[in-house]
Parts: sequence; structure tokens; C-alpha cells
Amino acid sequence: MTRPKRYTVEVVDRAPDILETFQGQEELSLIEIVQRLCLNNSRVVRLPCTLTERGYVEKASDGYRLGIKLFELAGLCPYQSDRSGAALYALFACHVQ
Repeated sequence: MTRPKRYTVEVVDRAPDILETFQGQEELSLIEIVQRLCLNNSRVVRLPCTLTERGYVEKASDGYRLGIKLFELAGLCPYQSDRSGAALYALFACHVQ
């Protein structure tokens, strides 16, 4: 990651990193998240718990998966077309069931 670090808050910078580890994966264990981020366990372990409390990730049978809050926020994007909004609504409806 090549971002300027001058005004970066490290813990806030880590949260999107955790969410991005799910690219291509439906569920990840805590160990898989730690390994993908190349960080030690103690630096990562609390973030998924906090993200779970906020709805950004959910507990799954063997770890975590992305939460509905991300879909809700994606639906607020002003540049989405009518079709993508309908698709997000359908995904949300499927997830709730």
C-alpha cells in the first residue's frame, strides 16, 4: 500500500484493510485475516469484533463474512445506476432471509 502516512490514523487505516481481505472469499477465519494482512495476532484480533458490533462484518460458522452494513452503504452511492440499486436491494433481501 503506497499511501501517504502523514495524516493517517493507523487503526482506522486497518479497518478497510480487513474488509478488503474478503475479496474473492465468502468467509475468513481470524487466522486467515491475520495471515493475509501480514500482521501479528494482537494487532488484528479486536478489529473484527468492533466491525461485527457495527455491522460491517458478521460472525460466520468458521470465522467472519462481510456484513449487511456494507450493502446498505453501497446503496447510498450517488453514482450508481437504477439497475445497480435494484441489484443491491435484491442482495439485501436475500441476505435478510
